[in-house]
Amino acid sequence: MIRYDVHTWGALCMLRGSVFAQAARYSVVVAVVTAALKFLEEQSLWQINPLKGDVNSALFSGFTFTLGFILVFRTNQSYFRFWQGATSVCTMKAKMNEAAANLVAFLHCSPRCDEDKQEFIHMIVRLFSLLHASALEVVCVLLLSNLL
Repeated sequence: MIRYDVHTWGALCMLRGSVFAQAARYSVVVAVVTAALKFLEEQSLWQINPLKGDVNSALFSGFTFTLGFILVFRTNQSYFRFWQGATSVCTMKAKMNEAAANLVAFLHCSPRCDEDKQEFIHMIVRLFSLLHASALEVVCVLLLSNLL
């Protein structure tokens, strides 16, 4: 598990577990090529756009619309999947809590002594807590294996 210290600005620049390091590789290359082309254009060594004012804006408009649509669609899908997973984990917790509560409720009808009942209640709570912890561990391991 990656632990972040959220009280420092250095958390934004971490290389381990961050997408910024991978994105920087591509963006630095594009920035260097752009700067070199702009330098060549300003020195009149290479003319990038000979038609200056006759650029078809429909091409750029179509490209930005498509890019925006893809970004919004992908973000919407990831947001939906996050909340679906969070809801499923909360539902699992609620079902386990309900099962443990039902066992304890049925115990009140038992003819056993109070000491045995308390011992059984403590055992049920510990076992369900262990079951919930192991289920969350499986979810975390699957999540981390998909991320790496």
